[in-house]
Amino acid sequence: MLHLWGTSKKQHQRSQQSKAIEIKPDFAMAHYNLSLIYSKENLYSKAYKDINLAFKYDSKNHIYQGELTRLKFIID
Repeated sequence: MLHLWGTSKKQHQRSQQSKAIEIKPDFAMAHYNLSLIYSKENLYSKAYKDINLAFKYDSKNHIYQGELTRLKFIID
């Protein structure tokens, strides 16, 4: 599916999350969302980098911790 600007939905979502991180680098949810997008694209190293940041900024979030563990298992 293409948006008006000719980008795919995933590209648009990735762009939105990246912009949110530019504005607020410690925005854990944006890092988490970006990690999910990368993971769906099989870009596991990038996904791990962002989920690691999400967990760094919100270490009490068990969802981030679980995703961090899952991705660590995949890339190791």
